[in-house]
Amino acid sequence: MIATHRLTADSTVFIGHGFMLTILFFRSERSNKIQEYMEPTLVVKAAPSNQNTKPNSMVCADCDGNGAVLCSQCKGSGVNSADIFNGRFKAGDSCWLCGGRKEMLCGNCNGAGFIGGFMSTFDE
Repeated sequence: MIATHRLTADSTVFIGHGFMLTILFFRSERSNKIQEYMEPTLVVKAAPSNQNTKPNSMVCADCDGNGAVLCSQCKGSGVNSADIFNGRFKAGDSCWLCGGRKEMLCGNCNGAGFIGGFMSTFDE
């Protein structure tokens, strides 16, 4: 004799960023346990991990169009980490390069935010 189970199904649909997943819940009348069955209905591949600007874009790739980059001396802390230039700039004082602002002008676009901006030396 073959044992048969009557199943009742409920479904739940989750819609996320770039995917949709349907989950079916089966309830067996005999054991009253819930079993899950996941059925992906749409599969989308993720974007590449290097999401910089396009190579032919006018937006500056170094500062992402902001015009400012993290200070290369204090690394964004705003203070000197050690005595610099024979003690002229002391550790703990405001950064000698950015003045404590934590950012400095982008050297690639000269603060314009795009290539070919004001006083840009980049020629194609």
